[in-house]
Amino acid sequence: MKASLQRIGKYSKSDELNCGGCGYQTCRDFVKAMIAGKGEPEMCVSYLKRLSQQKANALIRYIPAGVVIVDEKRNIIECNRRFAEMFGEESLLAFEALPGLKGVAVGSIVGFEELFETAIETGADIERKNVLNGDMILDISIFTIEQKNVIGAIVLDVTQAELRREQIAEKARSVIKKNILTVQKIANCLGEHMAETEIILKEVASGYNQDGLKPKRIKKAKGS
Repeated sequence: MKASLQRIGKYSKSDELNCGGCGYQTCRDFVKAMIAGKGEPEMCVSYLKRLSQQKANALIRYIPAGVVIVDEKRNIIECNRRFAEMFGEESLLAFEALPGLKGVAVGSIVGFEELFETAIETGADIERKNVLNGDMILDISIFTIEQKNVIGAIVLDVTQAELRREQIAEKARSVIKKNILTVQKIANCLGEHMAETEIILKEVASGYNQDGLKPKRIKKAKGS
């Protein structure tokens, strides 16, 4: 009985909620059904909720992006360490003192609180690319968890990626500019060469006529 209770997260009397969600009046009645092969752990609502919460916490903790969950008053319900790191030493120190930053106003940490406000008021998901926040360039995705009550956000720092993209674009612009200058030089050289050739040909033609070497035109016979 004790092992079966622990299997569904019931380690003490206070864990036995006796909510009836499983179809039995008490947690112990449900566990007896489990032992008899008439029930599965997944039938326990509180167990499923706890399991889901553990999975969510694990994902939030280890995902490489900044993750934050906010309530309707725009106070943080939970965030991961990466989120705190992104917004400076003060927010990281606050996270160390208060893991998850529960109850902290999200506007005191980020510079785009209005996006959270809009998402809560409208219930719509919001995506913003290349948002400036201090020295950072961020991609922000805000999504609804509970309509107009709880929302989540994933924040990516794309500063380095944008800088690399700009560097590549600058190099491309430089190459294009050099190619244009080269083409212009080639065109100028061709133009000068054609002009010189034309002058030489005119001089040759002029000398040819002056020396009387121009071929005589043959008169056509009458009637031909």
